[in-house]
Amino acid sequence: MRLSDEQRALLAERLADKMLDGMDGRTMERMIYDMYLDEYLMMDEEDLLVEADMYEVEVPSALVI
Repeated sequence: MRLSDEQRALLAERLADKMLDGMDGRTMERMIYDMYLDEYLMMDEEDLLVEADMYEVEVPSALVI
């Protein structure tokens, strides 16, 4: 079966709605955290530093073990 772009978008919306229906706030919070963490881990260094500057987050010092 081949879906049209419209069918694909509508099906994606329905699946997202179904997934969120039974989800508690803590689970949703964790999913959002994981999404942002993955995004930041995949960023190149320059973009990551721009984000840190934009949100006024200091770059942590390196731990020496």
